[in-house]
Amino acid sequence: MKNRTSGLLPILLAVCLLAAAGFGQFVEDSIDVGRWVGSLAFNSRTGVIYGGSQSDNIFFAISCDSNKIVSRFYQSWPRYLAYSSTSNKAYCTFQCGGEDSVAVIDGSTHTRIKAIPLNWAIYPVWDPASNRLYVSCLDENRVSVIDCRTDSVICHIRVGREPLKMHLNTRHHKLYVQNWGDWQGESVSIIDLETNEVIRTIRLDEVPTCGYYCSAVDKYYCDGGLEVVVIDGESDSVLCYIPMRALAMAGNETDTLVMIGTSIGSVFVIDAVGDSVVSVLPVGREPSSLAWSQATNLVYCANASSDNVSVIAGDGSRVVKTLAVGDCPAVLLSVPEFRRAYVGHSNTRWVYVIRDTTSGVAEDLRIPVRPVSLLRAFPNPFGGNVSIEYSGQDARSVTLSIYSRNGRLVRQLTLNSAGAHHNEIVWDGRDQKGILAPQGVYTILIDGIPTDRVNVVKLR
Repeated sequence: MKNRTSGLLPILLAVCLLAAAGFGQFVEDSIDVGRWVGSLAFNSRTGVIYGGSQSDNIFFAISCDSNKIVSRFYQSWPRYLAYSSTSNKAYCTFQCGGEDSVAVIDGSTHTRIKAIPLNWAIYPVWDPASNRLYVSCLDENRVSVIDCRTDSVICHIRVGREPLKMHLNTRHHKLYVQNWGDWQGESVSIIDLETNEVIRTIRLDEVPTCGYYCSAVDKYYCDGGLEVVVIDGESDSVLCYIPMRALAMAGNETDTLVMIGTSIGSVFVIDAVGDSVVSVLPVGREPSSLAWSQATNLVYCANASSDNVSVIAGDGSRVVKTLAVGDCPAVLLSVPEFRRAYVGHSNTRWVYVIRDTTSGVAEDLRIPVRPVSLLRAFPNPFGGNVSIEYSGQDARSVTLSIYSRNGRLVRQLTLNSAGAHHNEIVWDGRDQKGILAPQGVYTILIDGIPTDRVNVVKLR
């Protein structure tokens, strides 16, 4: 059985992608696994990537050493995956004949051991402290707990309506459960994993789609529709709300940054210490998945409607490059141990492999002559015009982008700064259509160029 793409077209595709990407990060390979890959997991013991094709009903295992499929078998409608490094087993939720179950896969042979019947099993999360698997059961309104040593169900925890995605709080041994709700029942249930009891439920305005726990600052960031709710990891209290519609999240634990992909095709970089927006980076349309590479301090952003992956500098200063991948990339998995990132798609048969290397990145990040940086905006607050001052010299024209608090691009202003050391752009407070912008706080940044800071201007 062939486990790699064959024929002239895939070879030409790979060559073109390599040539387009240049040095640094590049698309190293594409592996035919079946259509609609919704989840990927890494087996850290054997260096294997697990995934499932929902359209073709296939479970597969890819060797990180060779990018070859080492195991593939029939699995009815595989959904989400988790891996227990303690027991060396993978767990995959699936549906067969209207019945839902959790498949248990041996981490050495990459074959299915058994299936655990579990109604409406959707999203699994492995807890390394207890070696237990927590599985959200959508229509059962509960989270089921499985002992990974015996693969038996221990108990069920009643949560909110229609629980789906979950995220682990590793510092305080808690689990955040995002409940889709039904007619204003959207919420987050917080489970104490020592007692397996819900200790608090926080209501949300809309259906949550993503979340991220930042261990460095002990905060949980939860999408709540039109805003991101920031929850303290110890007290479970709501700290603040960040207005934006989030689609995907990831974090840079080293630099205490949280990166949030939004519905407007931008990634907002949040300083997790103060929960302030430090930059806004335009990426592709519909950023669906984000992953941070600790090995290279880069963040990968899969843009579902643009069919590409944006490579973002770990400090959130700029988009380093954009890599073309298959149709509708849906899920990203960074594997720093092998310096690779894997991209699963919902509308093509291949998993794309991105080589995660810093070779050539210094040239990608180098700014000619001198970096451009924002200095100040004055007067601030302002009522009529505001002067935006920046310094530096660049051979290209400089574009300043002005965003509203909810992430909407309000205005772009361009000035050729060649040969200049001190520059100024005036904003008249109007949007691209010439309509006066309403009162509020606006974020100003220089697109694609590292900035010392982002100036926030408040209209009055």
